[in-house]
Formats: sequence, C-alpha cells, structure tokens
Amino acid sequence: MDRYLKSEHLDLFFHAGNGRSTELYIEEHDGVFAAFARLQRSGKIDDAETIGYATEWIRSVKNTPFFLYTNLQNSHFPYRVPKGGLRQFWPNVKHSNVGLNGMTPEMVPEMYGRYLDSLHYVDQQIGRLFETLKEEDLLDDTLLVVTGDTGQAFLEHGYSNHGGPLYNEVLRTPCWILLPECLAAHRGVYDFVTSHINIAPTLISLLNLPEYQGFQGRSLFRDGAFGCPGTPHYMAVHSPLATQYGVVLDTHKLLYQPLVGQIELYNLAEDPEERRNLYDRNHLIGRQLEGLLRAHLAFQLDYYTSKSLVSLDFFPPRLPILEDLGCRSGSLDGSQSSQDPSSGMRPVSRVQARFVEGNG
Repeated sequence: MDRYLKSEHLDLFFHAGNGRSTELYIEEHDGVFAAFARLQRSGKIDDAETIGYATEWIRSVKNTPFFLYTNLQNSHFPYRVPKGGLRQFWPNVKHSNVGLNGMTPEMVPEMYGRYLDSLHYVDQQIGRLFETLKEEDLLDDTLLVVTGDTGQAFLEHGYSNHGGPLYNEVLRTPCWILLPECLAAHRGVYDFVTSHINIAPTLISLLNLPEYQGFQGRSLFRDGAFGCPGTPHYMAVHSPLATQYGVVLDTHKLLYQPLVGQIELYNLAEDPEERRNLYDRNHLIGRQLEGLLRAHLAFQLDYYTSKSLVSLDFFPPRLPILEDLGCRSGSLDGSQSSQDPSSGMRPVSRVQARFVEGNG
C-alpha cells in the first residue's frame, strides 16, 4: 500500500488531507483516534464529496483509457448519514456518543439500523457514479468492480465493528463485477467463496493482459469461466482487538490465535454462525487445514522477514493451493491426498517466534 500511494504514476490522489471540504467528521468521544485524525487531517470525508470528485475526474479523462479506485467511508462506524439524508431503517438516533468499541446489546438494533441506512446512502452515491458513466457513454466500455473491504460485527461473538476475530460477520462481503459489452457472454450470477486478493489477477485476465508476477492471488476467470474450486482462502488480522490467522476451504474454516495457541474449526455449511468448534472432534480435516495455514505463514515470513529479498523487489510468493502441498484439488477428507499437508510443516511455535522477531 505504501508503494502504491507513493507511486509517481498516479495522476490524482484525493484524500482527507487535500479534500475541498472543511468538514471532516471525527468522533470526538473516541479520544485517541480524534487526536490523531486532527493532527494528520485523516478524518472521514462524506462520500458525496468523494464521488463528486471522482465523477469530475472521469469527465476530464473520458477520451482516454483510465483506472480509478475509490474508497467510500459512510458505511464505516459510526454509520453516518448526513443531515437531510434518508433514514428509512432507523430514523431516530438515540445513541449518538457511542465509542468505537462501546456498543452494548441494547444498542444493537439501533446500530444495525444505522448501518443499513449508511449502506443505503453509499448505494445512492455509487448510483451517481453509474449515472455519470451512462451520461458520458462509457458504461458499455467500462469494467467496474463494487465490493466491500469488510463486514461489520454486532456482538455476534462478543465484539462490534471490525478489526477483531475473523468470524464471518466481518469477512463476508458481496462482490459485483460489471463486465463491459465485449465480455457480455460471461455475465451471470456465480455463487462461490473467494478473496479480494484474487480481484486484480481476475481483471488482468479478463482484459487479456500479461500476467503480473507480483500478484499473490489467482484469477477467478479460468478456461473461459468463473470459479475457484478447491482453492484455499487465507486471512489475517493484527490489531489491538485480535491477532489471528485463518483459512477457508470449501465448507470448512480453521482459525488460529498464536498468542494463546487456540485453534477453531467450523463446518460453515452446517454451522454458518460458527458456534460449534469441531477441532477436537474432527482432527483429520483440522490437520489438513492447519497444514495449509502453516505453509501460508511460512511462505509469507520467508519473504517479508528477508530485507534483502524485499529491497531487491523480488516478487512475494503466490498463496499456496492444494496442488502446491501434494494434494489433489478438492481433497479434504484425505481419501485423495497424496500426502498429509501438515507433514514437514514448521511447528506453530517456530512460526510464531519468527513473526514476533520479524515485526519487532
């Protein structure tokens, strides 16, 4: 991210620090964040201004190929809808001074309603972007992706917002890829789990551009169709609320907290709310997923803890899939596995020690 933001190839970089608005909304009762935001001018700009800036820029470059990335903020906590905005899910705001982690059970209905209202407001702003593309006769020639960078927790597992443990309420987000007219034959509704890390490789593949070796993800568009069967999806969180790693493969999900050595295993098809930890009762699947996760952590640490590799611009490793570990695609019960993916992997304690050293 740092390299991207410091790139000399960006024609426009619009953010809270250089926006035209004099109003940055900062929640003063979140004292530490408020002080930091005011010092860095890094509060949040209303999404109407961001989209306004984006549409102006699109009109200025409409006669040339362009790439635009836009991050919207109103659907983040505290789920703000500006004065005069429509509040159809929760019209009366009662708890106006809730801190980032100050949600209590009795506040959940209101906060969830406010979240829905903020999503509706964001949807209106995205609609303005669509209208601009239509008005400028660009929509049929534009490849457009709309997704969310995180879900939101409302105390399902005892915490709120995001940045905490990796349960599905903070992981599951929708993803729309609007294909231009030249790719209309591939339009459709596809139901499978994937990860944001695969979006960029997918766009490159759809545009028939050369594969970029620096992407860690893999294209979801293969052999003329969308899908990613038998592909593990990895996740991680490092925050004051949690340090946790995870992997999802097909219907199963494994979570690992290195600081306490806790491992959780869930069958998402039978237990979508992740209430029943199967790890002690389902060792084979847990061991296979643990092997995948250990391999992923080892690959990442081998690269990112090596200053010589990173400084020489060596590309980071691709995320491991089943074939990389000697397993055939779709093998989760061990019946088709050519080897136990946990065999030969580094002990968890060693991975944890190297992580602490590499980030200290």
